[in-house]
Amino acid sequence: MTRPARAVVGWLCLLVALGPTAARADEEGALAERLRRAGERASMAGRHEDATLALERALELRPVPAIRLAAAQAYERWYATTDLPAYVRRAVELFRRYIREQGRGGRIADAAAALDELEPELERHADRGPVPTLPPRPARTVLMLSSPHDGAQGRIDELAGPLPLVAEVAPGPHTVTVEAEGYASHTQQTVAADDELTFVELELEPLPGRLLLETEAGAVLRVDGRARGTAPLATPVELPPGRHHLSVSRRGRKVWRKSITVERGVPLTLQAALKPTGQRRAVPWVLGGAGALMFGAGCSALWALYQGDLAEELDERRQAGPLTPSELEAYHDHRDRHGAAITTTWALVGASVVTVGVAALLYVLDAPPRDDRSFDEDVVVQPMVGDDGGGVMLLGRF
Repeated sequence: MTRPARAVVGWLCLLVALGPTAARADEEGALAERLRRAGERASMAGRHEDATLALERALELRPVPAIRLAAAQAYERWYATTDLPAYVRRAVELFRRYIREQGRGGRIADAAAALDELEPELERHADRGPVPTLPPRPARTVLMLSSPHDGAQGRIDELAGPLPLVAEVAPGPHTVTVEAEGYASHTQQTVAADDELTFVELELEPLPGRLLLETEAGAVLRVDGRARGTAPLATPVELPPGRHHLSVSRRGRKVWRKSITVERGVPLTLQAALKPTGQRRAVPWVLGGAGALMFGAGCSALWALYQGDLAEELDERRQAGPLTPSELEAYHDHRDRHGAAITTTWALVGASVVTVGVAALLYVLDAPPRDDRSFDEDVVVQPMVGDDGGGVMLLGRF
């Protein structure tokens, strides 16, 4: 084997050997971070023993400045409630090491301020005799249940309380449950290791918000551009928590739009009052115009009949004998008026039919904008005009 080949093989062997180690270090680091969060929540809640249990275990897994500072603050709070010298000694040790390891930045000023208060306390206890160190914690099988959600409640078998929840249990399987307002509760089985701290952190799924829409029947609701139902909605629409953009559309109505913020598990009722479009409001007036034209056509037809009867009467007299010049002139006038009235009648009828067609097109073409309709929701009549003529095109699914 050549030297380059041996080098490649060597590197590959090294990567294979280090791979599991790196993965294990990542897992331990993630666990340490979850323990730090749980310890800080327990410390702020005044549960100092549980807090320091979690934070000391986190330090064993990942002794970094951030965890060291959290542990120092937990012991500081515990000392404030007990005045026991071992706790102030441990807090001072952790604060000093945090400053030394952090070097600069971070929360060195806070740590230094805490030392200014705690070091005189430590000296006061030292004046009375040797300050004891923390006694070793006895080996116990402990199960700690936590969750990143504020106000979460938990249960370990029959023991219930706010999280993080700590229970001394028998080695083996146990049932844990986490509940939080606005989230779906979660229950699972976990196994407690003998004489160890077993940590379980459960992240819950947020409950959807429920939207109930009150609007006209047939109106289409869209959420973030996606159709979610047609009114009346049989059940509320479930939406993930967060910001959403709504639109409600219906043929002949202006599109109603609104942006809302949905909260976890909270029902929301909205009323969408749809207003008619100008095109839809014009339809009755155009139909009224068509009716007026048809009424005019009727009047013109009656006038044509009347003039026709007068002309026919004079024509019958003309066949029986000659008419006087005035009667003959009247005959021709009645015939001309009859013909003009017939022409006017048909013209008015045609105009009325065209006007009705315009009203029908106004009604049919009064559809929501394209971005507020799904492609196959309606059949849409689209007018088209070209150099060689015009026509209409039907869009949609049949």
